[in-house]
Amino acid sequence: MINPDNIAIVLKGTYYDGNIGSAARAMMNMGLRNMILVSPRCRIGEEAFANARYASPLFENAPVYDSLKELAPHYELILGTSRRGEDRLHMWTTPRAMAKELSEKYNHVKTAIVFGDEKAGLSNEDLKSCSWYITIPSHPEFESLNVSQAVMVICYELYLAMLEGNQEVCKEKADQGGINSLNEHVKQFFGKINFPPWGSKDRTLSDVSRIIASADLRRTDVNLAHGFLRYMEAKYLGGKLPRDFDKTE
Repeated sequence: MINPDNIAIVLKGTYYDGNIGSAARAMMNMGLRNMILVSPRCRIGEEAFANARYASPLFENAPVYDSLKELAPHYELILGTSRRGEDRLHMWTTPRAMAKELSEKYNHVKTAIVFGDEKAGLSNEDLKSCSWYITIPSHPEFESLNVSQAVMVICYELYLAMLEGNQEVCKEKADQGGINSLNEHVKQFFGKINFPPWGSKDRTLSDVSRIIASADLRRTDVNLAHGFLRYMEAKYLGGKLPRDFDKTE
């Protein structure tokens, strides 16, 4: 899972302070807090604060470097953003693939993602300082994105990768023992009610097992299914209802 503390968004040579403010807001929206400015061409003014809303601390506290070479010793992985020339580097990627790669292989690596200025983007020399570069797919009739828009796209993909990691942790996926227990409970229940009354019982159980296996169940899902089966057994097959179910009468 991506650790947002390991990710820095780097704006190099920015001409308009409003873009710095908008980029800060995009970062805050997506859970990122580390902004770095490299040789900015503007002063921070009212437009930056207006566009940032409550995200102004990101650029107010941002370290400022004179060049990417000066930045390089502080980060293990530097990624550039560019819409030009796949032949310039040995490795290029899309925002979604980049986020997946960081999540799966580089989640403990301090990573800087660099965005160039509004007029020319990153230069060839800048891209040589990067391990890979990221190209944001856009319509060929109008490919160029505003720098703060590009920041939002990248930050959004990183945030999705963070969410997927959190969901895996919170999901508490049922283990194989729980799945096997549920399959056995279903088998016993079907035997008690003589289901199905036609066709192959083994085939039906096999189909039900396939459905359970493909359902990506949580532990709570398995517990609910067991509870439902026990209720049906008690209510309709002569057993005793659990105390919690008495209120259904």
